[in-house]
Amino acid sequence: MDLDDLYHRAFQGDKAAEEQLFQMLTVMFKMFIRRRGVGNEDLEDIVQSALAKIALSYRRDGMKTNFAAWAQTVIKSQFIDFCRSESSRNRGLIELAAHNRNQSRSEYDPTLITRLKDCLRKLHVVNPFHARIVNLHHLGYTANEVCAQLKITANNRRVALCRARAMLRACLKEGDRHHE
Repeated sequence: MDLDDLYHRAFQGDKAAEEQLFQMLTVMFKMFIRRRGVGNEDLEDIVQSALAKIALSYRRDGMKTNFAAWAQTVIKSQFIDFCRSESSRNRGLIELAAHNRNQSRSEYDPTLITRLKDCLRKLHVVNPFHARIVNLHHLGYTANEVCAQLKITANNRRVALCRARAMLRACLKEGDRHHE
């Protein structure tokens, strides 16, 4: 049974169909977010937010469009919201990094630098485009220069950079588990 059939049955009050619908959505959403390199803790938050939004809306609105397509739009929207919030959280990290630039290189943790380099190599293998965007930013190119060089829109750059950061963060967290 597909999502649209389950939706119609759940919309008419079938509790078993509703439960199955949300189980299918949970699996689909987790796969969608996991493919974007988001760690498990953030993955759960994003998926739960999307499921809550659907739970609040799907009975109220008789779907005039395809339910599966609408559900996909909801999870994409939640992911973009997560990326935007991550971007605002990262501003604090950027300020901290700017403050630490005055420190000599010898004060940086060499194991962290090695792990970061390994994660950057993994990112390049998984998605060279994302790695290129990170590299251009690291080299000091402005957002507009990155967009011009790669012939992409500002929004595509932001989303790709968010995904790259999420992948790097997940890789570094994975490394923390291996080094404990």
